[in-house]
Amino acid sequence: MKGVRVYLPTTWAALPALATAGVPPATTGYAATAALAEALDVPVRQDELLEDAPDTSEHLDDLHAAAAAAAADHSLLLLADGPEPGPARRAVVVAVAHVSTVPGHGEHPGAVRLEEAVPWSRVEAVLADGPGDEPAVAAALAALGADADAGLERAVAVLDDVALGWFAPSEVAAP
Repeated sequence: MKGVRVYLPTTWAALPALATAGVPPATTGYAATAALAEALDVPVRQDELLEDAPDTSEHLDDLHAAAAAAAADHSLLLLADGPEPGPARRAVVVAVAHVSTVPGHGEHPGAVRLEEAVPWSRVEAVLADGPGDEPAVAAALAALGADADAGLERAVAVLDDVALGWFAPSEVAAP
């Protein structure tokens, strides 16, 4: 099955709905795209960006890390857009496999739009801040301020020392 790995921004409170209904089509995510490779000056061929392609580039992991980081930044913006119920205010990214996408869906060079609905069974991993990271996320959201575009760089800088944890989908399907 050809496709790409996509990193989808979400929130902790939204995970149960994703686990039940899956990810709807037309959702914005981030992937290792040719545009992202060009923006970061990473030498990869277009065919290497497909998941089933042989991994001949030593830089492909860098592109995936950049796409996941962009999704985490977007997750912060989702948190800033509205109140997150309960105490779990954490950046969350869902990594899905073998997804058909349309590139160029947003200003970020790795932004893509899903062409299809994605069931929870195709989720490879959930990347999320841990419970102990909530004060850092709160500080990042405060740094974000009212102007999300201008404040995102400040907010991300606050979280520089916080790494997203890796969780199996079964560990977070019903937070």
